[in-house]
Amino acid sequence: MTKLNCLISLIFAAFAATASENNAKQPTSREVNQETLSCLVPSNCVISFSSYGLDALTFEGNGEQAMSLLRAALACGDPVIYIEHKTLWGLEGPVDESVQVPLGKAAVLRPGDHLTMVSWSRQVQVCQTACEQLAALGVQVELIDLRTLWPWDRETVLKSAAKTGHLLVVHEAIQAAGFGAAIAATVAETLGVRVKRLGAPRIPVGYAPVLEAVARVSADQIVAAAQDCLKPVPR
Repeated sequence: MTKLNCLISLIFAAFAATASENNAKQPTSREVNQETLSCLVPSNCVISFSSYGLDALTFEGNGEQAMSLLRAALACGDPVIYIEHKTLWGLEGPVDESVQVPLGKAAVLRPGDHLTMVSWSRQVQVCQTACEQLAALGVQVELIDLRTLWPWDRETVLKSAAKTGHLLVVHEAIQAAGFGAAIAATVAETLGVRVKRLGAPRIPVGYAPVLEAVARVSADQIVAAAQDCLKPVPR
């Protein structure tokens, strides 16, 4: 979330494949030179989701997703913005190369009946910690990792929110004008259930770690927001 925190890869190879039948064979994820396809942008940049021809905006959350989402981006016939979070670069774990993650399909990371929690990218890990804390308090959260913001998986989110009756959207970006507003509005307009958003405050991000932490969304803040969302609405 801080300074230059997102690596955006503009996947032109897949787009070029649709321009002419004579184009060369599309490169695979192993053949892509990340240095030539990548550029760093500030965390406060604004990406327009209404851009004509932009098919997908993807956020990886672990190594396996990083590989499969990049493969799906390369196979897509339209331009795709592929974003990596810099704090996830050091993560290690098993990677099943046979896993295929389609664009626009969310993942339900844990089932629950009390509250639907939606997030993406690095913030999913913080949400998982918060879900463990809430489980200890008797609150069963259904955690959804969107993985792709455009298109986002409306069907999975609406199905879960209809079951739990409560929705909390959590993202690392500032809450003002965050994409969580579009998700919350869609669920509220479609289902009429209780919705709540949680994002970072609109403040300058400090350089010192202790100041940087103030601009992040913590597990304790997520727990508090979830409990507030579950409170009965006064009439």
